[in-house]
Parts: sequence; structure tokens; C-alpha cells
Amino acid sequence: VVIYSWHLFLKKKIDWKNYKIYLGIFLGTLFGTLINFCLPHSLKFILVVLLLLIINYTLFCRNLAKAFVTVIVSEFIAMLGELVLAVIVFLFIESNAEAVADNLYGMTLISLGLPVFVFLALKTPIPFMVYNYLNKTFNNMKQCNLIIYFLLTIILMSVFIIMTYMNLPAMVVLICNTALTFLYMVIIFKLANIQENFKIINGKYETSLSSLREYEDIMDRYRIDNHENKNQLLTIRNMVKSKDKNVPEYIDKLIDNKIKD
Repeated sequence: VVIYSWHLFLKKKIDWKNYKIYLGIFLGTLFGTLINFCLPHSLKFILVVLLLLIINYTLFCRNLAKAFVTVIVSEFIAMLGELVLAVIVFLFIESNAEAVADNLYGMTLISLGLPVFVFLALKTPIPFMVYNYLNKTFNNMKQCNLIIYFLLTIILMSVFIIMTYMNLPAMVVLICNTALTFLYMVIIFKLANIQENFKIINGKYETSLSSLREYEDIMDRYRIDNHENKNQLLTIRNMVKSKDKNVPEYIDKLIDNKIKD
């Protein structure tokens, strides 16, 4: 489902004859399973996101900004799906979070419902609007800024995971995570907009400066031509005053030179 969503975001058709599809599924499944069973809960999400970023960049995208945005948006949809399904499980099946893992119906609903939720979400325009906006914002950003945003995302997700395992009431964790997500998205969008506006203003400034330089060059050439024309008129004036018969030839020569120039 993740690889399917990547292809939709990147506007590529899935080529089932391409070995990269199967290699991506195999690597994601293998290392995702190892991460799930062998590492602490607080590290799982971070390492899964890093794993998906490496797979996306290496096999499908080859563009750090696009890979970053594609993975973050696809994971955000999955997180939203987990949130919705978890609320359904807590309300209708099992109110105790620790007992969900032992509840066959709850785990089946989450495991099978999540891909269905992602698939249905990708049938709406909202994920693509978010993806296009973020992709446009981060596309020309320096890699160092991209890494900073990625680290901020990882730190925020770490806080979410740690809060989940602090024996806090589920509703408190849910409210805090939702508030932090909203706050983080606002900060990221504001920072990204500042970067984008700075680039636009800088581009306009460079264009204005370039136009001013061209105008200065035109004025310099105009002053030189004007000075040369004055000298030629003075020469013609003196020739007329002295009744020089070569005035027509001199003027013809000037005109011929101007045409050649």
C-alpha cells in the first residue's frame, strides 16, 4: 500500500515487471518485521520512517526533497488511519489499550482496516493537495534545511511514541498528540512559507538589479554616442564656416559608418 501510494504521488504507473517493486516490498517487509520484533517501541516509528525514506530515495525517487515529502505524507495518512481505527476499537470493542493486542477482533480490524483506509484516502484529492503544496515548498530548498525539517519530524514523532508508553490515559495522549501535530504543522508551514517568500523576493530583487544594470549600460552607450555626435556636428559646423566643399562627402562617410555599425 505504501509503494502504491508513492506511485500515485509521483504520478507513475506501477510496472510489475520492474524488479524495484519487488525489491522494495521485500526490503520493507524484512527490515520492518525486524524493527517491529527486535527493537524497543520508542524506536520503531523513527526507524520505519528512515527505512522508507532510504527505499523511496534509492529505488523510486532519487530526489531527496520528493522522497522526504512522499514518505512523510504517506506515513501521515497511515497515522491518521491508525488514529481513526484506534478510536473505533476503543469505543466499540476494547477500551483498554493493553488488551487490544490480545483482542483478535481489534487487531484484525486495525491490520486489515489500515490498508483499506489508506486506499480510500488516496481516492480523495486532499492527500494530493497536501503533497503538491509540500513538494512545491520543499522542492528548491537546500539539503541542510531539508535535513533540519526531517530531524524536527523525527523528534516530534519520538515525543509521540514516548508519551504513548508513559501510562497516561489514552484520551490525554490522543489530545496531546493531536495538539502537537497541529502546532508542528503550523510551524513547518510558516517556516516553509518564509523560505519561499524569501526566494520570491530575492528573485525579484535580482531581476530588478539586473534591469538596473542593463539600464546603466544603455545610458553609458547613449552618453558615448551623444558625445560622439556632438563632436561630429562641431566638425561639420567648422567645415561649413570655412566653406569646405567636402562637407557632403564627410556626412556621407558618417552615415555609411553608422549604417555599418
